[in-house]
Amino acid sequence: PGSEIAVGGPITIEYTATDFSGNTAICSFEVMVIDSQDPIFDADILMPGDVTVECDDIPLAFVLTNDDVQDNCTAPEDLVIVYTEVSTQDPDQSVCGHYDYTLTRTWTVTDEAGNTTTHVQVVTVEDATPPDAVCMDITVTLDKFGLASILPADLDGGSTDNCAAPDFLSLVASQTDFDCTDL
Repeated sequence: PGSEIAVGGPITIEYTATDFSGNTAICSFEVMVIDSQDPIFDADILMPGDVTVECDDIPLAFVLTNDDVQDNCTAPEDLVIVYTEVSTQDPDQSVCGHYDYTLTRTWTVTDEAGNTTTHVQVVTVEDATPPDAVCMDITVTLDKFGLASILPADLDGGSTDNCAAPDFLSLVASQTDFDCTDL
């Protein structure tokens, strides 16, 4: 009674019993205090849930600080917070996997006893908005054989996309070859 035993151990405790005649008996035992409770997020902290977003609307990662977590044995400032983010985005901008992918965000809080609490958020990124095709009028002059050809890029007046850079837009024209019948 009145003694505090820190987490860890084992610690040997001596127990003494004395009767009214002054006779004593001593025994000893070991006590080992363990922390098996995981840290928790403060009640006012709402960790982000899974979400599906456009490629130009990816939310910033939530910043979890030591002021946002607590533990039964470890002081908040001594809790270790680790944040990781794994992306399945293909680095090649010419493939769909560059624009449709997932981000897996993981926050792990660890106390001094090695107990952990983990929260995972999956951000599904989709390119669901079509590009904005901007055309421009051009004049084509037929050659001495009555023929002319253009490239689809000749008609582009500044087409854009919310995800893909202009260099990675595929431009197609419904007609690229002209002759006298097109006058």
